[in-house]
Amino acid sequence: MKRTIAIATIIVAVVVFAASLSLSMGESKHITSTDDYKNAMNTDIPVLIIADDEDAKDIAQAISFGTSIVNLSKGFEDYDDERIVFIDGDWIESSNLNSVYRNIDKLVEEGVVVSVTGSYDVFVSNPNSVFASFIEGCNAYAVYSDTSSSKYICHSADGSDLQESIADVDCWACKKINSEPLRNDPSLPWGTEYISEDSLYLDNYGYMNIDTSYFVLPEDNEQYNSYYAHYYQESVPDSNRFTADIYTTSNNTQSNLKYKYTAPGTTSNVSTVSFNYGVEIGVPPSVTYNVGWSYSVPDVGVVNDSNTGTGIFDIWHNVDELKAVGQHMYFVEPAKFMRVDCHRGPGYCYQSDVYTVQFCKWVAFWLEFHNISKTMHVFFKGLPHTLTIDPNGAEEYSDEIMNEELGTPAPDVSTYSEGTFVTLWDRAYYKSGYTCIGYSSNPNSTTAEYSFNSTIQMLDDYTLYAVWIHD
Repeated sequence: MKRTIAIATIIVAVVVFAASLSLSMGESKHITSTDDYKNAMNTDIPVLIIADDEDAKDIAQAISFGTSIVNLSKGFEDYDDERIVFIDGDWIESSNLNSVYRNIDKLVEEGVVVSVTGSYDVFVSNPNSVFASFIEGCNAYAVYSDTSSSKYICHSADGSDLQESIADVDCWACKKINSEPLRNDPSLPWGTEYISEDSLYLDNYGYMNIDTSYFVLPEDNEQYNSYYAHYYQESVPDSNRFTADIYTTSNNTQSNLKYKYTAPGTTSNVSTVSFNYGVEIGVPPSVTYNVGWSYSVPDVGVVNDSNTGTGIFDIWHNVDELKAVGQHMYFVEPAKFMRVDCHRGPGYCYQSDVYTVQFCKWVAFWLEFHNISKTMHVFFKGLPHTLTIDPNGAEEYSDEIMNEELGTPAPDVSTYSEGTFVTLWDRAYYKSGYTCIGYSSNPNSTTAEYSFNSTIQMLDDYTLYAVWIHD
């Protein structure tokens, strides 16, 4: 079809998938929204809700179809081995963020599904988080770490209102706990697989499902961070509706990030596109990563308008909507390799990926086109490194409130993503007869390698000691 995107009002349903289809163009697993509710109904998976009274009751009502085992709380201290934890966004805003980060980290590490309402900021701003990927403007967000398969999954619930979005998260969480994947994704021995898994519905037209995988590609150097993104974008048209086009795009505005490779290339009149790509990264000894995959493109033209020089990733699958491929479930799997130069800017990788499916239907004697399009914000914050600030003999804090809350000074350990610049603030240590003047990597130093409010770039794990001089 002509490469234009029609403007349409998008009404998003609770959960997205359509019934299982096995076609010549590939296989994938889908569950209707009705089946999602049926599968989650009366499962009685224990849930903890952290919120103020009225907000807690609203969340409990939204998930009442699934469980009667609900623990209402105003803090993490009441956690009692629940499998799903809902946290109200307003409660987070009024809480100590460092405490929220620590508790969320602990829950996720234990395989608990953690969901927040309102904003995904708490997942993105958490200094211990390596990855976050969410659709803007949704009502609820969730993360889940499947430690048995080294998968870390982000989900955006784009329901028509908060209640519907919370119900969506509950259904999704039940599937994750029961280990029901959207698809059989490629197994790659590259450590943790980070996944964006989301489903969206264009009322009276069809579903767009997203199940994109990302990998950090470790390399033995302090300058570069490299990443691989393997997109999975699926269109499932309603009855008497058709898929016309599938677009997968992103526009890189990060000056120290470069696209090294994009796929597939432009093709036409072929039934399958195949890729076998190897990339050698790092300084000697370098590391080689190889990947190969294929998918069917029957009656589909592929146009790659990407430009690695200007930072544009732009893949268009032009589907022949009047053929079988346009009338049934169809998926595409483009990909890209990326590299961040930590010496030329921050060590993180930030992308805004735009997923679009254009549907159409017959109106009298012509086709009418409407699209569903969503922007996914993807944050790769680099490999984690720890910064330990050792009080190095401090007896207490000079601030009475800090003494009451923290007690005797102890080493302060924080985790930051690679390349992050951390401000070394004055921790108000007190030691009788001495003054603390800054920090040093040498515990016996009498001169400060880092003064208060200076910065250190996290390229490794560091331990810094308070430097004391006699009064």
